[in-house]
Amino acid sequence: MVKSETLYYRLICVDALISFDGIIPSLPELQLTLITLIDRFSKALIAEGECEQLIDELCHALCCYLDRRVALRLRADNIAWDRYSLTHYFYGYAGGPDTLSGRLEPLLAEGQGQIFTYAQQLFLVSAFTSRNHASLLSLSAPQPAAVCQTEKELATPDTLPTRSPARFYLPLQLILLSLLLIALWLFCSAWLEAL
Repeated sequence: MVKSETLYYRLICVDALISFDGIIPSLPELQLTLITLIDRFSKALIAEGECEQLIDELCHALCCYLDRRVALRLRADNIAWDRYSLTHYFYGYAGGPDTLSGRLEPLLAEGQGQIFTYAQQLFLVSAFTSRNHASLLSLSAPQPAAVCQTEKELATPDTLPTRSPARFYLPLQLILLSLLLIALWLFCSAWLEAL
């Protein structure tokens, strides 16, 4: 069975291809490919023992993200993605927040596990591709305070001690360079005399 990580990266690769203005030959084929990948991703997470409610929230967030990205890409070509929306296919037309930040909030609040890792990666990808950073940055969790270092740790630095530069290398290098140049000059002069 394919791991959920592989399927997740395939979904992100489809997004990357779309963002690089990849050619979409058929919208129904793209929709079918994304539906198949999301469905297999969900089943792989269930097989790995993750919570089904969190899996559903993650897949809903993925659908929102992919719908937004594909619709934005197709809008430049005056093509509508609404008929092929993944969110409407999987979850219908009603229910819950339709924004990505609203979908990621409970997943990022979880704070651990594979679902959290995928939600965090999706958050980072969407932060790089989104123009509205305010709603996504409001989800960023506060970082834990740094642990105080003891006096002994402060006294022993982690870096290696610096070596004093060897002062005899420069004269030795100059002598070797001079000998090399003399040998080269003698070789060239002997070669030119032979002509």
